[in-house]
Amino acid sequence: MNNANKIKGKHPPMIRIVGKERRVLKVNALYDLDYLFKNFFLFVLNDKSEKAKTKYYLAILLASQSSDFLSELAKKGMSKSDNFKLIQYSTYPKSSRTSLLLLKECTSLEEYKSTITLLQENRTRFRKKIIALVERVEPQ
Repeated sequence: MNNANKIKGKHPPMIRIVGKERRVLKVNALYDLDYLFKNFFLFVLNDKSEKAKTKYYLAILLASQSSDFLSELAKKGMSKSDNFKLIQYSTYPKSSRTSLLLLKECTSLEEYKSTITLLQENRTRFRKKIIALVERVEPQ
């Protein structure tokens, strides 16, 4: 973590829906992990509804500029068993771009390596879907 690039600025909170209740997760810190893993971010969130519990989420960038079409395409390829969250979030506060990110909560240090592998596999699958779609639209 010492070499991680902390993204400065005020970050908007995330909202997690549990049952019918909406919980606000304050973003304490956001790190760009490009020095280790390309297109990865680490979110440090504070869940005030659960006794001020700190949560850690690893995220991979699926698209640098998101759209409803891309988010629907990504949703279709997600596995429900892996407990991923798909969000549209502006990672750099001064930029108006909204990125499409795939998140997974990490509860232990041992879990990080497998989470990174799962996120990379899902990103590869998503990219292949986009390429296949483009090839259908523009036959060579």
